[in-house]
Amino acid sequence: MAGEAGREFRRAPVFKMFAAELRNTTHKLDKNGGDPYESQYFLTPSGEAVSKVMIIGVATEKEDVGTDQPFWRMRISDPTGGIMVYAGQYQAEAAQIIGNMEIPCIVAVVGKPSIYEPEGGAIVSIRPDTVVEVDDAARNSFIVDAAQQLFLRVKEMKATPDAERIKKTRAIYESITPQALLDIADMAVKSLLPQQPEPEKEKGKDGQKDAGAEQKAPAPEQKPPEPEQKSPAKPEEKKQAGNKQKKPAKKEAPKAKPEDELVKVKDCIYNKMKEKKTLRFGEIPGVLQEGGFDPNKVDWESAVKALMHEGMCTEPRLGELRAE
Repeated sequence: MAGEAGREFRRAPVFKMFAAELRNTTHKLDKNGGDPYESQYFLTPSGEAVSKVMIIGVATEKEDVGTDQPFWRMRISDPTGGIMVYAGQYQAEAAQIIGNMEIPCIVAVVGKPSIYEPEGGAIVSIRPDTVVEVDDAARNSFIVDAAQQLFLRVKEMKATPDAERIKKTRAIYESITPQALLDIADMAVKSLLPQQPEPEKEKGKDGQKDAGAEQKAPAPEQKPPEPEQKSPAKPEEKKQAGNKQKKPAKKEAPKAKPEDELVKVKDCIYNKMKEKKTLRFGEIPGVLQEGGFDPNKVDWESAVKALMHEGMCTEPRLGELRAE
């Protein structure tokens, strides 16, 4: 379609992305200027300029955080992590769909990245154009396509390391290596593989482990040696012999339960929040690292959610937490 000045307008392509890469897409590219309708582009850690993205995952929670009118916040989780979606009066259709949606469900979201930059870091979310419920087949197909797209972007990064865009990407996201991006794709694809059952042990006819599998039977022409005749042992001797033969099995240390880890993450965040009075979302990854946690491997967003539900903190302003 041509504009009044003869300029051709094209729709921005939609890039399929995983939450792990999208959460780290924090660099805005400068606009050319002069066009009030020019889209805002962002530079991804894989070196692509994007203005519109698509993600498919499980909507795990939603909440109306608006005051005068509905403003929905929804969390979407895919095999690589989670990201927030916000919809209000400027995304009226998407907001209505989210409001009527039953959680949990699988959803496909197409929208524009949005970056909130409080002190201490940047928080990436999505402003949705469309929100649609989909099935498992659509999600699985998306995972394969998104992984392939990410692989090709990384391949281009490696093939053209001296290109200006690639050098700029590596300088901005110096802590995110190409291998780390490939690990994201690998993690997502592996989530589609069926879990392999543990191999069963050899069993005899009675369902018990076949003792003959461990003990060698005597040759057919040889008779097994006759057992020596022994005088019956006294009850006390039998008891002592039994104690010697039976050794208590070693108990393995119990593995930490997910809820135990959540409690520790909550404590870590709350203690720092109480110390500083207020804590910004962008500061939480650093707080967790100081506490010995990997912020990319723990669900700290659920921990913050739990603290708010328990009345231990409030969010007086978007992206800022205050201890109560």
